[in-house]
Amino acid sequence: LVSRGRFRLTGYLSANWDGTGDCKSPAPPPSPPPPVIDIPECDCTTSGNSCFDDEKYVYPNAGLVGALSPTLFAGQSCVKEVDISGNALTGSLPSFADTMATKIDVSGNKFSGALPPLPLDYLELLDASNNDISGTIPTTLFSKVLNKALLYANELSGCIPSEIGDTTALEWLDVENNNLDCMLPSQLQNQETILNFKASGNKFPYPLQPWMLTSIIQKPGFQPSPCDPADPSCVNKYKDKGFDYGRLELERCEIPGMLPAVPFSGYTLHLDFNQLSGSIPYALGDSMYIHNFFLNDNSLTGSIPSSFGLNTAYFKGLHLENNGLSGSLPDNLFNAITIEQLYLSNNMLTGSLDAANSIFWNANISSGARPLDFYVDGNKFTEMTGAMFAKGAFAADDTRLRGFRFFDNPMLDATIPTEIGYHTLLKFVLGFKNPMLDGTLPTEVGQLAVLEDLKLSETALTGCIPTEINGCADLEELDLSETKMGCAIPTEIGELEDLVELQLSNSDFDSPIPSQIGGLSSAKKILLTGNDLVGPLPSEIGSLSFLLSFDASKNSIGGMIPSEVGTMSALTSLDLSFNDLTGCIPSEIGSLSNLVYLVLAENELSCPIPDEFCNLASIMLIDLKENKLTGPIPDMFYNLDNLDCFVVQGNYLTGKLPKSIGYPAYVDCILTRYETCESGKITNTLEPPIEFRVLRKCDITICNSPPPPSRPNLPPLPPPPPPPEARETPPSPPPPPPESEPPCPPKPEYTYVSAEDFDDYFDGFKSGTRRTLAELVRALGVDESPVAAAVGGIIALVAVVAFVAFAVVSPRGQAEPEAAPEVAVAVHFEEKTARQRRPSREVMQD
Repeated sequence: LVSRGRFRLTGYLSANWDGTGDCKSPAPPPSPPPPVIDIPECDCTTSGNSCFDDEKYVYPNAGLVGALSPTLFAGQSCVKEVDISGNALTGSLPSFADTMATKIDVSGNKFSGALPPLPLDYLELLDASNNDISGTIPTTLFSKVLNKALLYANELSGCIPSEIGDTTALEWLDVENNNLDCMLPSQLQNQETILNFKASGNKFPYPLQPWMLTSIIQKPGFQPSPCDPADPSCVNKYKDKGFDYGRLELERCEIPGMLPAVPFSGYTLHLDFNQLSGSIPYALGDSMYIHNFFLNDNSLTGSIPSSFGLNTAYFKGLHLENNGLSGSLPDNLFNAITIEQLYLSNNMLTGSLDAANSIFWNANISSGARPLDFYVDGNKFTEMTGAMFAKGAFAADDTRLRGFRFFDNPMLDATIPTEIGYHTLLKFVLGFKNPMLDGTLPTEVGQLAVLEDLKLSETALTGCIPTEINGCADLEELDLSETKMGCAIPTEIGELEDLVELQLSNSDFDSPIPSQIGGLSSAKKILLTGNDLVGPLPSEIGSLSFLLSFDASKNSIGGMIPSEVGTMSALTSLDLSFNDLTGCIPSEIGSLSNLVYLVLAENELSCPIPDEFCNLASIMLIDLKENKLTGPIPDMFYNLDNLDCFVVQGNYLTGKLPKSIGYPAYVDCILTRYETCESGKITNTLEPPIEFRVLRKCDITICNSPPPPSRPNLPPLPPPPPPPEARETPPSPPPPPPESEPPCPPKPEYTYVSAEDFDDYFDGFKSGTRRTLAELVRALGVDESPVAAAVGGIIALVAVVAFVAFAVVSPRGQAEPEAAPEVAVAVHFEEKTARQRRPSREVMQD
């Protein structure tokens, strides 16, 4: 269900959840892990031992760790049951041959090696799943009384033994997800007991034989009774088994060839994710007891046979998605009024969808019929009218349409009919990527109270979002992006408290963003880019405490960025570029410690860049280009360890590039006002130019070329204001401002001295260290010669590491020598020269 249908887990499911109640409650506190205990002994001769007292060796999920003794069960004939599942046991399994166990469960451990000897005269259930057991399946396994063998998720190889044809009790065999690679033994058609055969996830690269569909699975619940049902002593193993039986599962087995033209004998047939080709035989669709067909993800062609739907008493699911089927849908298909999953996605089916109306109704939900998921996306359907959703023939009929996916049908010329409002069980309507889907979104959509997903993007829809949208109280995703819809964003949208994603991008909405948007208390993503939105940003967006991404770029939003943005603590991406925003960048943005992308480019923002940006611990991109920002770039980069790109060209910034820009933040791309110089190089217009020691990915060089003339669209900076007129009595100086903590920690300051001073200190360091070590060697009574040689090498290595650490990694706290006309972005170790800077004695001593 998770892999084939729409699944959204918004809470937690407990291990004993019964399918009822509210799934959105918070998770209970995790229970502490079970303590690790010693592996108990098994002794059938001593009282107080579980093997003696209970005739059981049962320790499931008990925290057992380690390997079992090979003789753990030797001579222990009193043992009737073994359950050591869900532990962390390793090594080989011990022999169980001396026990009389009817049940052996060793699943969920880390056992390896081959299957051990088993008590075949007594064993009815063997569960060795989810281990690392290897080797082949023993030929003796299927004799005697074994009823259920679960060997899935291991490393078994070879073949299923032909002796399986002689089984007299086996009903359930599960060998999924192993390394079996032989053709299924033909002796399987001789047995008369198997009700479940699961071998998916192995390699059976051989065509299907007719007997595999007709003889492996017996007909559960319909076999002639072997005795008189009226006789109390009669045991009919085939009676009332339910739909968990009658399953043949061979998906992901690399099976090639065509489907045999025979009916299937069981309830559920899994042949999905194979290499089947050709058409679907009529006889297969006419299977008498079919419950579920899984033929998806193959290379089947031709039309869907009209035999599907003829036998409708048990028909629940038809999975034909991801094939090459063509033609129109057969009318008989819609006679199966009990069908729950009709998945026809990603084929080349054509024609009208209106006939599906009959399976949307005529089933009383209260009587036990389940809702329907109808998937026809990725086809070439051409017609869908109100008749498809019209009310059933009888007034008492209940709707059962739960999910409708019809996106990516480029030839579908249709509208969203008003009759959709009848289907009050709908949870998702996905109709995006239908360029010919036009008309308006009907007001009746507000009647879909349990609707969770409404996605109609990349269509030709027009008109407004109906104010009745607030009737969709459970709506979690609303996507109307890339349509022709416009008008104002309705204020009622703020009443959707469960809405997680709101996407209205690249449409024609032309109103201010309503302040009611602050009511979207569950929102994590709001995308409004590419519209004609106007007005200021509402300060109410600050209440969106769970919002991760807000994008209102490419609009006409004006005014100032509200300071309340700084309270959106979960925000990771903020994009307000290409608008008409004015004023200063609020310093409160610096409190967004989870912010990764900040894009405010192409606005009219002024004032300096806030110093508080130094607190953006997660930031990777800061894009402030083409604004009217002034002042220097803050010396903030010491704290921005994740910053990759800092873009500020097209502003009025002055001063020097801060020295912290190369340490410790490994800035990939520094873009200043002009990108001239040579190809692959950047002109540094913030004088004087300094060396960038660490710049990755961009492969650029900082140049000293003079900046080009000012661009016409960037007027020169206004002249500074004239000094105030002199006064006879100078005013008293203003009181000093109260001391406040700086927004960023102070940058480290290191000093540098000459190479000669460093060499003098290094020589003293070497001689002093040698003296100390020599005294230690003599005290230990060890020969000094080889030790001295080794120590000398160690000292040299330590000195080199220390030099590299301080000369390359440490920031430079003093002015550097005049840079060359072109400073390459790299660090080279060269011969010592007078220019080479060395850490001071104090640094080395520290």
